[in-house]
Amino acid sequence: MSKMNFYQEAINTFGAYAQLLVAAEECSELSASILHYIRFSEPEYKVKVEEEIADVILMINQLFLMFDKDSINYFKTEKIKRLVSRIKEAQRNG
Repeated sequence: MSKMNFYQEAINTFGAYAQLLVAAEECSELSASILHYIRFSEPEYKVKVEEEIADVILMINQLFLMFDKDSINYFKTEKIKRLVSRIKEAQRNG
């Protein structure tokens, strides 16, 4: 089973609504783990962040199938342009 088939199969099996809830939950868990890592800077918190990143990537791939890819890619491109502009500005003001 290809990766995209795997993600689509998860959506088909559990339902889009349930997977949206899981995506929100996983993003919250990643956010909390990042905050714990910043606060405590201990190895077990780094590992937890890495684990949550993996969970979020799995959910992002499912979200990519549930929403308009062209729209997502448009916004991604615009945000990359904005980030590049901010980087250049920060480097100039160094």
